[in-house]
Formats: sequence, C-alpha cells, structure tokens
Amino acid sequence: MKKIIVFALLCLILCTALLSSCDKYHSSFRALMCVESHNSYHSTLKFSELDGFKVYKMKTTEAMPTLYYAATVESGSVTVYCDYADEKVEWFRTTEGETVSGLLEPGANATVYVIIETNGTCKEGEFLFEIGS
Repeated sequence: MKKIIVFALLCLILCTALLSSCDKYHSSFRALMCVESHNSYHSTLKFSELDGFKVYKMKTTEAMPTLYYAATVESGSVTVYCDYADEKVEWFRTTEGETVSGLLEPGANATVYVIIETNGTCKEGEFLFEIGS
C-alpha cells in the first residue's frame, strides 16, 4: 500500500513540474502552404491559407526594447494581440488588401507573446515581427 501511495505522489509531483514549465499560450491553427521562421528576436509567417491562431514568444533586451511589425492579408481579417504585462490586449487588425505596420514599446527585458488570430479563414498573408532599437 505504501508503494502505491509513494508512486502516486511521485506521479503527481512529476505532472505538476511538467505542467508548470509550459508556456502561457499555445498555437492552434490549420494552414495551407505555410512558411515560418522564428527566434526570440525575429518572426515571419507567410501563408496561402490560415485559420486559427498562431503564437510567438519574443524577448526584448536593454539594447533593443522595441517590437516592430508589418502585416498584410489578401482575403479575410486578422486581429493581433500582445501580452507583455500579464494581460492580453488587442495590438492591431488587418483586413482584405490592407497593409499595416507600426511598433510596440514593451520596454527592456520583456517577454512578449504575439498572438495572431484569424477571423475565419484568411488567404495570402504575410506577417513580420522584429525586435529592434
């Protein structure tokens, strides 16, 4: 009986440790001809068709505290959210044929979650996010 209780406690501790190390957001999307590149400072996403949401985790530094973006979709609409202060807020939107660009200044040494969320299926889109000064 003691072995079962010890085993159950070890399993519970292991599960807790594994789940606590997970990121805050997770992507869930369906894509056709999707090409992406991502690291902590630069992310690009190009697609022929996208439905769902895609999440990127980026980090600013002392020397590069600004996050720049550029986005366009040929068909459909996309809302992009960001979370860098433990609150998911709308950052920008882009709709059919519109190209948008701008910046966000979360400050130095911030972890920024960029959440691309489609409103239905979008076609022929391109997104660029880049940390800079």
